[in-house]
Amino acid sequence: GGPARVRSAVANGDVLHSSGPWGTTGGWWSDEERFAYDSFDVQTSDGTLARLRYDHRARSWEIDALYD
Repeated sequence: GGPARVRSAVANGDVLHSSGPWGTTGGWWSDEERFAYDSFDVQTSDGTLARLRYDHRARSWEIDALYD
């Protein structure tokens, strides 16, 4: 159920290790402000350590943070 591969301008490779998901929800009082995310910490085959975020409402993935 988690991410298997990352392809972007800052990270590119298979996910070797993954932790999560950590779910975050809020804004339930308003359709415009409502959010629901799952976050994963991953290490990719190119050596990148990142936090990925899946937005359930937009059905899209984003790189939320990079670790050094």
